[in-house]
Amino acid sequence: MNTVLSTEFIATLEEIFGYKPKIRDPKRPVTRQVAARLAAEFVDGFCRLPSIPFEVPRDHIDKDGIAKENIYGVELMSLMGVMQDDQKNRFFPVELLSQEDANVMYARLAKFVGQNDCDSFVVTPQQMISSSAAVYSNMTSSLNPEGMMEFTPYPTHTPPWYVGVEQRAAGIPSTALGCVRIAVNTMSLCTPVLKISSPVMTECIYPYSTKQADGFYELFFDTKDAIRRIIRANLTVNPYESYDTGILRELHLKSLNTRYLRFGFELFGSNANVFAEVKYVGFFAQRESAEAYNHKHDGSATAPTASYTPATDELIKRIDKRILAKKKEIFSTASGVTPEDSEGTCYYISSIHGDDANDGLSPQTPWRSPAKLVVTNNAMDSYSTYRHVPKPGDGVFFERGSVFNAELKTRYTGNFVVNVADGVTYGAYGKGQKPVFTNCLHYDGDATWSPTEHPNIWRMDTPVDLPPTTDYSGYSDVGNMVVIDHSGKVGYGIKVLAPTPEEPFSGKGLTEDIGLVTTGFDTYVSGNIKFDGIHCLKNELEYFHNWADKHIYVYCNGDPNTKYAKFIFPKRGAGFYGHAKNVMIDNLSFRYIGAFGISVSDVKNFTVQHCTFECIGGSIQGGSTIYGGGFQNWCDCDGLYIHHCYADQSLDASFSTQGASRDTSVMNDIVIDDCAAIYSNSPVEIWNYASNKVISNMNVTGNLFGYAGYHFGNRKILKDACILQLGISPDQVLENAAFHGNVAIFSSSSCYWARPLLCRGDTNGTLLKNNIYVLSTKKMHLITAKDPRNDNFDRSRYYSPLTAENVDKLTALGIDVGSQFYYLDGYAFAGEEDGLYLPPYMKRPF
Repeated sequence: MNTVLSTEFIATLEEIFGYKPKIRDPKRPVTRQVAARLAAEFVDGFCRLPSIPFEVPRDHIDKDGIAKENIYGVELMSLMGVMQDDQKNRFFPVELLSQEDANVMYARLAKFVGQNDCDSFVVTPQQMISSSAAVYSNMTSSLNPEGMMEFTPYPTHTPPWYVGVEQRAAGIPSTALGCVRIAVNTMSLCTPVLKISSPVMTECIYPYSTKQADGFYELFFDTKDAIRRIIRANLTVNPYESYDTGILRELHLKSLNTRYLRFGFELFGSNANVFAEVKYVGFFAQRESAEAYNHKHDGSATAPTASYTPATDELIKRIDKRILAKKKEIFSTASGVTPEDSEGTCYYISSIHGDDANDGLSPQTPWRSPAKLVVTNNAMDSYSTYRHVPKPGDGVFFERGSVFNAELKTRYTGNFVVNVADGVTYGAYGKGQKPVFTNCLHYDGDATWSPTEHPNIWRMDTPVDLPPTTDYSGYSDVGNMVVIDHSGKVGYGIKVLAPTPEEPFSGKGLTEDIGLVTTGFDTYVSGNIKFDGIHCLKNELEYFHNWADKHIYVYCNGDPNTKYAKFIFPKRGAGFYGHAKNVMIDNLSFRYIGAFGISVSDVKNFTVQHCTFECIGGSIQGGSTIYGGGFQNWCDCDGLYIHHCYADQSLDASFSTQGASRDTSVMNDIVIDDCAAIYSNSPVEIWNYASNKVISNMNVTGNLFGYAGYHFGNRKILKDACILQLGISPDQVLENAAFHGNVAIFSSSSCYWARPLLCRGDTNGTLLKNNIYVLSTKKMHLITAKDPRNDNFDRSRYYSPLTAENVDKLTALGIDVGSQFYYLDGYAFAGEEDGLYLPPYMKRPF
């Protein structure tokens, strides 16, 4: 259904931005192109941005002269993002704005200007001490006997000293930011200043009224105009490259939703010999509400205490059942998007009923190969020359029960199944299991073997051929070997890595030492030997991929053709691959892939939901470094949403965004929620290599994470397993980053390998709260900096074991307040006491 911009809607925009859009025909249906252009006019109207010239191909201009690929660039979704809503909507500029979308947009605008019932919010001492709501500079904080929050400046530190509140950490609604009132008791109240700050702008405000009551100063600040100025200052434009259309730059509106708001009160001037008690900080929509507020303090605030309890077998089994139930739930989830949801063309692909001679436009005439989704001008093709068939707004749907092996290729990074296109939705149709995307030899496990001249060493009959597009022999490197015996038990081969893979038998060095390992059937020490021939394979299910003759060799005490039921070999590559924005991937399975289930870069507004990732990783990245995991984004990330996904057996991270190809890299708006991830090296890995090293608006919540560094996760040479690996470089900045409401059970190394976590009063770090942990006292809880507030040295070299004393220290600092710690005074798996699964710094002699 189409809609028009109502006069009320326009008035609301005018109130917020001070700019009234010019509409030639108020009754004309509003396309998303027009909405994007209006948003661009808003930005130009109040920010006076310089115009940016564009060269747009003729075939990308519609009849109204508007570029189809949103060349005006300021998307409707970004304007909606100003309203600080957590919903993850996707908008394509070539489509009409629906009535529902228009209503949502208006509701958010109305909410922002205060047209709802939530017009006040009060932060109490209990909230300050029990969360990371309070922020302060160069001060100590504590609850005094009267239940007030007490702050004392460090006299050896230079002013300004301030105490304040961060909007997001405290949960202050945007509708209550018109007026601020603070009740403070101090011996020396200098000229008080309220500083409202964001990364690009700080506003200084003086109180419009000061009163005294019950020994406290009541300070009143009118903040509405300052908030509006900060909003406008945070609306900036960035260049963005479109890989598919050839459009080199477009505008991208970054809303206030991408940054924080911090309210800091400077109360002391330059006098260090003072202290301050804070009774409350109140936020109100209007002056009248602030002045009418009557606070009642009952003195009942108490400092938080830690929950540190022995883990029982019953608890562990209960969490394991929750993980299993979440797995079943995700595998059986109905499609979140259907062909009916697509406003563009829908394409259908089936490995069961498809034929590439069909038109692919209906479930009755599907294509067979996903390669039909791209066209090429070069028989010796690589990713850079692919051109997409679907356009923004189109949908691609794969029949359930289908299996698709990789056919497309890049010049360096391996084969893949689907080249992701901007603005396209990928989903499933039909009945049955989710469609599977793989890149492997012998998906059905029907490999055959021939004996060699060496006892118990067998060669697989199928060679691993290189495509004609590359001379890099590691292109098709085989990752982890999956082995299934006749009882159905799943095991894994142990990959022997020659020191020089291109010259495997040169004898120039020792194989990678991976210590005590398990195949799932046997346990032994592997590696650290001079490799001068396949005869160096000595242990059951050790295997070697010989790039020189393209064959795989395995040690098997018995004929592998009869001893085991199946052998599956993931190859280097991915399921989905590419650069993409405004993409939805829904209800697909990725399995048996040597690098990544989904491998993308520079994503923007990218959603992955109801998907599964199994047995992924193990191929060589370069040299003898092996890599791979469920989902990875490389470089920029501005809107990544991973929801209700399951990952099992990832060599490295289950869900990751990291890297940088330039000095400044956007890594913003990352949500991972309602997922389950087990048996990977790290369920979550997020870090920014750019010189600015900023990660903003990360929210990891409501997930079930467990058994990091076990099984597949133990195949990584550097055994640095942890639940959360985040921003470990010394100058990493984390703005509004939170890990909360998650369950984390067991890690072979540590729970966190991260930069310092957010202490009470800090302005930088990761907020931990309300999590449930089941961890071994034999392992590390934290690998971080020794001093949580010291940013001057490497933060990844201090090892803090899980003890009652250390948990109490965290709670006293405001870290992980509200979380429950269950400890196991022993190991999660047999053999760990001898060195199984352990990283080098925990290695036991054997």
